[in-house]
Amino acid sequence: MKRPVMRLLTLAVILACTGQAKADVIFSNFGPGDSFDAAQPTTVQPTLDFAFAFTSRGNFLLDGIELAVMGSGGSTPPLVVSVARDAGGVPGEVLESFLFPAVPPSPAIIGAASVARPALAQDTQYWLFAQAPVSDVEWFLNSIGQTGPHADRVPGGPWRALGQTTEGAFRISGTPQGAAVIPEPSTMTLLGLGALGLLGYGWRRRKCAG
Repeated sequence: MKRPVMRLLTLAVILACTGQAKADVIFSNFGPGDSFDAAQPTTVQPTLDFAFAFTSRGNFLLDGIELAVMGSGGSTPPLVVSVARDAGGVPGEVLESFLFPAVPPSPAIIGAASVARPALAQDTQYWLFAQAPVSDVEWFLNSIGQTGPHADRVPGGPWRALGQTTEGAFRISGTPQGAAVIPEPSTMTLLGLGALGLLGYGWRRRKCAG
């Protein structure tokens, strides 16, 4: 009887140690209630990629991205969005890319979770850029007046720095590096059951010995 109880408690401890740390916002220029300027888009075209810069406010592991878009003319084209390092004021090495198979035909916020979870360093500039390989996609601007560097390029060509402008609406989220792990409630329940099982086993053993 001792081994199953010990295994249960060990399993509970292992699960408790694999909980998720709480995600945080690395960068966001959405307005109150996730608002954005649905009347002012930047058009990402099959012949023109667009990029906007952001600065990480701490040391994070990337959790995901969100941006405000729609397919031009009510279409639902695919969109590829990438997070990249800065290379002298334009996008450089791609850290991770996200494929959206069908962009909504009306203004919406779309998002994707990171799989690679690259590290983003504090006070370091990065880029979020979009590619529309099939047909035009409208990337709506933020409604709070947030400005920053932007760039464009012909797909496959060099990036062209375009200076400061009102940025497209987007949010970058991540987990602070070194953040304490927060166990899920179900994990804590399992841990409690394992501890109770071990206490019960000890009580029965003492009773039988008496």
